[in-house]
Amino acid sequence: MERQLAVCEQVSAEKENQVIAEFEKNIYDLEQMIEISRSFCTTIELNSLIESILYVAMAQMRVTGAGVFVMENIDSEYFQLSDNYSGIEVDRSIDYKIPVKSPLIDFFTSSSKPYTLDELKKGLPGCMDTSVFDSLEPSLIVPLLLKNRINGILVMGERIFIDGMDTGYSDYEKNEISTIASLASVAVHNASLIEQASTDMMTKLKLKFF
Repeated sequence: MERQLAVCEQVSAEKENQVIAEFEKNIYDLEQMIEISRSFCTTIELNSLIESILYVAMAQMRVTGAGVFVMENIDSEYFQLSDNYSGIEVDRSIDYKIPVKSPLIDFFTSSSKPYTLDELKKGLPGCMDTSVFDSLEPSLIVPLLLKNRINGILVMGERIFIDGMDTGYSDYEKNEISTIASLASVAVHNASLIEQASTDMMTKLKLKFF
């Protein structure tokens, strides 16, 4: 009887420690999100903001590279990768553009969750615009959604696995990158508005304010 009680107490203590560890991790992750939000909100220059988004995404999700498709200006007809990537291999013969009116954008707007490339192609059979991701070999594709408006598409590169095993993204990690994408979407939208307000729409030259 005493032995059974001892075993029960040990199991109970282990569960308690596990709950405490999970609670502490959640607190740490929330603190991280607050810092990420502050970082994004204090960066108003679009190119610098994109660099920050890439760095955060790579660090948080443990990937070797990342890229962001964004509109080059407010009235652009395409989301474009351009030079908005780090650590991923691009094919210079490919024009990495996605039309704003693509079914792919509509799909992301109606279903804002992250997708693997295979999941995306299954969800959009016959959509040619998904092929723009093929050469990038993404481990995950994440829409930057704000109030039913797509402000960009985050592409995650190859994952880094400490134990060498590819177990895919957990639901917790998908929720985490979705939160980062939401924060990034707000920041990209604000930076785009600031860029628009500080640029002559006829000449595309920066305005000077005194």
